Amino acid sequence: MTIIVVRAAATVAQVQAAGHENLGSCVERALSTAQGCTGENLEVKQVLFTDTQAPVANWQQRLVGNQDVTVVAETRGTLPQLVLSMSETLQSVLTRLADHDAQLASGWALRLRNVNAQLLLHACGKQEFRTTTSDCYTKMLEQQDLGLERLAQRMGMDAAAVAQQADDLLTRRNCLTHPGSLEVLEQEVNEVLGHITPALRQMCPQECQFLQAYNDIKCSFPERFR
Repeated sequence: MTIIVVRAAATVAQVQAAGHENLGSCVERALSTAQGCTGENLEVKQVLFTDTQAPVANWQQRLVGNQDVTVVAETRGTLPQLVLSMSETLQSVLTRLADHDAQLASGWALRLRNVNAQLLLHACGKQEFRTTTSDCYTKMLEQQDLGLERLAQRMGMDAAAVAQQADDLLTRRNCLTHPGSLEVLEQEVNEVLGHITPALRQMCPQECQFLQAYNDIKCSFPERFR
């Protein structure tokens, strides 16, 4: 007779099987015996030849044969355990999403505050639209500024390229800070409105309230929004 041993943690159970029996059926019988000993719901992790510890190929279909077999089993999670595990996983996902939303909100808060300031200043007539282009670095290039030359060398770039890109960057920043036209202001308003989330609303409640009242502001000060 062939010995089939089931190992689950520190528990060992064994059954005997005839060589002509189906190994898969005998493994299930041995597993059932082990479950009776442990009181736990077990599942097969590995089926090995006892003497060599080599995996038994196609053990579900083959005959028992004359080599003893060891079944390595592990506890299968019960329904309450699975529910708890799923609940913990869901909570972890929700926490990561909340952290991600908070990071996004923090990233948009500066633009939200700035566009509100530009909107309210324009509505009350304290600020006019203007386009502020930068030529600071272009002038430094014309003056053959040594600092600009050193910066270009350290960045591995041509001084003219550094000057152009630096001025472009400053111009883009200026356009965001001080819109050059009503169209540009409205574009920024719509862009920021599209990124208002509960997290951003919690972080900047007044700013969100005013920006979402953009149409009300336009109707209240029609002469400023023609």
